[in-house]
Amino acid sequence: MVLQQLLLDSTSETFPDLVRRLVFLPLGMTQSTFEQPLPPQLAVSAAHGTMISGKPVTGGWHAQPEMAAGGLWTTPTDLVKLAIEIALESQGKSHAVLSRGTAQAMIEPHWARGVINTLGTSDDPDQMGFGFFVGAHHRFGHVGGNVGYQATMVMFADSGNGAVIMTDSDIGLHVGNALLDAIAKVYGWNYVAPQPP
Repeated sequence: MVLQQLLLDSTSETFPDLVRRLVFLPLGMTQSTFEQPLPPQLAVSAAHGTMISGKPVTGGWHAQPEMAAGGLWTTPTDLVKLAIEIALESQGKSHAVLSRGTAQAMIEPHWARGVINTLGTSDDPDQMGFGFFVGAHHRFGHVGGNVGYQATMVMFADSGNGAVIMTDSDIGLHVGNALLDAIAKVYGWNYVAPQPP
């Protein structure tokens, strides 16, 4: 939220417009926005959230005023475009939105003590990069959610393997991690997702 405010203080753009111009448009992320509430043209195709009880979220979803911290509306296809960009640029193979140094810094470990293991394994526990949980083979990713939704993104920059799984459920990480394990097994990744916290 601090970075969001710094960006707003230094430009005359709204946060959604700034991110659209600097990130979404250059990466072709056409189904992503930070607009709150969700614009009607995107709301028509958005899945409604589901509570842990199985009941739908009242109104379908909540508006997130803290846009940068939890207000991203996106699709797995769009989010994987971002992950691929970071992986490629960390190797100096793309220059769409980041410098190589910035991409490398984002997926390098900067903190290890007390990090909750959300994507790591017992042999390769999570550390923190800038905005991502990180590990061996330049593994980076994030788990996140808002009321009625949970999602997982994991990417291995060294190999280019990765997946984004999104669910419209408060217990979606359980299904998402099972699916992530199945993907890893089919494609021969040396990876097993940890149980959700």
